[in-house]
Amino acid sequence: MAHWFKSEHWTCWRPFSWQGWIVTSIYALSVLFIFFKIDVNSHSVSDTLINMTIPFIVLSLIFIIICKKASSKRKS
Repeated sequence: MAHWFKSEHWTCWRPFSWQGWIVTSIYALSVLFIFFKIDVNSHSVSDTLINMTIPFIVLSLIFIIICKKASSKRKS
């Protein structure tokens, strides 16, 4: 797999190829889409936040795994 992200720190990745930017954009748009879809059916702010927790965690974990696998190693 090519390097799509540069590793700035062990928890920070910066996209530097078009594939990295596509993955980052898909992640951000997915989070927003799910948030608005949940928000339409919620009756309060707490309902929205509670229902958004699991999808946000799952999407973030998938994004982190992709970043780790497609990142260049930081040179010390």
